[in-house]
Amino acid sequence: DKFHIKVRTLQIFGTADTALSVAAAKDSAAWVEDHRLELLEGVSHWVQEQDPEKVNSIMESFLEEK
Repeated sequence: DKFHIKVRTLQIFGTADTALSVAAAKDSAAWVEDHRLELLEGVSHWVQEQDPEKVNSIMESFLEEK
């Protein structure tokens, strides 16, 4: 299917996002073959600004995985 993402994908999402729902973030997995969702509790839409250390840690871990 041309709409399925075939590359390994990391999604970092804040549970306090008022623009998008956690359910929508979870539903994204249906479109991605290798999907990893990391939920940041209490963080809103701008995860990289509100919790940069956690975001960087998650990204580093993801990039180090084989």
